[in-house]
Amino acid sequence: MHAPWPAVGDLTDHLREVAPRDAYAVHGGALNDLGTAMVEGFLGERGPGVPARYHRLAPGTSVRID
Repeated sequence: MHAPWPAVGDLTDHLREVAPRDAYAVHGGALNDLGTAMVEGFLGERGPGVPARYHRLAPGTSVRID
């Protein structure tokens, strides 16, 4: 989701190309509330045509990916 090297546009393009069922936020610890809301606006349900459901896990939680 966030790291010094990708741009949100690159992440959006990648999700469109790969078309996963779900996308999970990683490297989001450096984002404040405003940054998190911006990324969710691009990659979440309000995003520009991203096919994946976007999830942000609470710290210390995990998800099993099958």
